[in-house]
Amino acid sequence: MKKQFLFFFLLFFSTAACTSAVTGDLPEAAPVTEDLQTTSPDEVETEPMTSTPVLIEGENPPAGAASEFSTDFSIHSVSYTEIMSGGPPKDGIPPIDNPVFTSIGEALTWLALTEPVVVVDVDGIARAYPIQIMTWHEIVNDEINGVPITTTFCPLCNSTLAFERELDGVVYDFGTSGRLRNSNLIMYDRQTESWWQQASGEAIVGSLTGKVLTRYPSAMTSFEAFSQRYPEGLVLSRETGFLRSYGQNPYTGYDTPGSEPFLYFGETSNALDAMERVLAVEVGSAAKAYPFSILSTEQVINDTLAEQEIAVFWQAGTNSALGASQIASGADVGAAAAYQRTLDGQVLTFAVKDGQIFDMETGTVWDIHGYATAGALQGERLTPVISANHFWFSWFGFRPDTAVYQLASGSDTGESGLSLKYNFAIEVYQGFDGAQNIQASQLFTDGRPVVINFWAGLCPICVIEMDELQTVYDTYQNDIQLVAIDIGPFVRLGDKEDALALIEEKSLTFPAGTTQDVEVMRQYTVLGTPTTVFFNADGSISEVYTGLLSLEQFNAKIAALK
Repeated sequence: MKKQFLFFFLLFFSTAACTSAVTGDLPEAAPVTEDLQTTSPDEVETEPMTSTPVLIEGENPPAGAASEFSTDFSIHSVSYTEIMSGGPPKDGIPPIDNPVFTSIGEALTWLALTEPVVVVDVDGIARAYPIQIMTWHEIVNDEINGVPITTTFCPLCNSTLAFERELDGVVYDFGTSGRLRNSNLIMYDRQTESWWQQASGEAIVGSLTGKVLTRYPSAMTSFEAFSQRYPEGLVLSRETGFLRSYGQNPYTGYDTPGSEPFLYFGETSNALDAMERVLAVEVGSAAKAYPFSILSTEQVINDTLAEQEIAVFWQAGTNSALGASQIASGADVGAAAAYQRTLDGQVLTFAVKDGQIFDMETGTVWDIHGYATAGALQGERLTPVISANHFWFSWFGFRPDTAVYQLASGSDTGESGLSLKYNFAIEVYQGFDGAQNIQASQLFTDGRPVVINFWAGLCPICVIEMDELQTVYDTYQNDIQLVAIDIGPFVRLGDKEDALALIEEKSLTFPAGTTQDVEVMRQYTVLGTPTTVFFNADGSISEVYTGLLSLEQFNAKIAALK
């Protein structure tokens, strides 16, 4: 307890020192930029520009706020009891209003390849905002490719978000209010001095209360990933006009698992550790959190959110900015980003092999920024889905309705001792005593090894292999559990009717069915049809084989099962 108190005591004053350690005036408010045209990326769903706030009456403004701000404090949609002072005063953590940028080559002299940067790409023009600078300034008011953008980072929540600064024809400049809500940065605009919640982009105090800034896609990745994708990209320079210890982490040890967030009094959830990193993904009004603890092992997740097919990518090689005293020495927590899986009308299914992300449909290799780097689709880019890094406590505090991605139940069935990597539902075509649906885990209930053949009704090689499968079933039906799973719709090689027609044509009698769970392809590395997975009786995988198997090969592989 004493150690924790000392940590937050030091944290408070190290944050406050962001103002007191420098001699000189705070930056003056930048003038309003006129006649700037904003073009939102057409392919990205954006939030509504206005919410309908429930206004609260009869509360006094937060302590000291009236003397610092000209805000209309009579208008607010959150209780002032939820707003806390973070230590520094208004703009005590100074935003960067006139950012200076430098080349990747020059930045390499002071920025480690593994350090995290916030990447914003406006129609191919990309900029990187190093977290070692953002930690000390939190807000950068910028313009990229003609679009006014505010890039933000709240160290206490590990949240990185970018917003379009133009709203209803006015370009706004943002500063730090020195206040927090649910430990999250509250920004203010210099035009009306309304207060804005960084986590949501919504104005919560002042004349613009209820207005919502349009989110712009951004990602926190490593400097190396940025430099590889955008060799001509620009990097925010240390020439900020302020003297700061860039590269040092003033929040040493803050992201330690099990520790408590600073000045957080919001709702909590035991679903994850409070300091678990999540990629928070939003599609329309739906939200889902993807824990880094799962992403770091899965590396790619194919999912559906609000009827939109999405993929979440994870890549190793990005330092934590909130652990070690020097950011470049931080633990490798990786980087994550989310994209639509539909490209030119085709839904892609992603997997990882030899450390590279690729799609199963074309074999194209993709990078963490959603660009195709090799293969049939080289040069294409996936459409970004609005997402952001957060600590779990922060995301849940603002979106308690969020779903949380979890590995399928049954991936380890616990008391049964089954070691099945991934459980999934099977819609039965034939066999299994007339059952309509079963779980893959039920295939192991009688203690026999299991052979699952993934096939498709219009797959020419599968048609040939079906005769071998029938012989295998006739020979080994008392020794193994054989089932053929139709994945024709996933690989565009037929539908259920095509599969049933092949079963009838070949007079096949072995158990068969299909699944609606596309994730099964990635989990079991189904790179094409046919693919046969050989399981030992305990659910562990003996072998995965893609391609045509002869009867002799089947015999040898079945003999190796335990």
